Amino acid sequence: MFDIKKIKTRVIYVDPASIVSQYTFVSVKKTPFKSRVAVRGVIERFVYGKRWEDTEYYKRRIKGSYGETPGRKATDKYLAHKDEMFKRMKANGFGDGETMIGVRIVDGEVCFCHDGQHRLAFSQILKFKKIPVKVYEL
Repeated sequence: MFDIKKIKTRVIYVDPASIVSQYTFVSVKKTPFKSRVAVRGVIERFVYGKRWEDTEYYKRRIKGSYGETPGRKATDKYLAHKDEMFKRMKANGFGDGETMIGVRIVDGEVCFCHDGQHRLAFSQILKFKKIPVKVYEL
């Protein structure tokens, strides 16, 4: 395994709508970014107005499917933080306080790869024109 902190990176600015694929550090192929359960949950919550509890994402999180602490209390706290993040980004844009989204460039395409799936989905929903991303160069 590799140490992500030792991978060479650089920062670029991109239109978040242009990031439509993911290529994680363990993937061997590109897949649609919107196929991620968390991203579908964000879309259901912030585009269609569903309660978190009515999303597949919530149901998986309470079971501990992502390696986090399972249970409703931990999940509710985590998703309340995401609600606040969305409100903050809606009011202030993708500010300096936001951690950059990790991407890789695969076949000339900027692909999501690490850290920031919620921020990327929020940026897409809010139709931001440009956001900073950290390119991981392997």
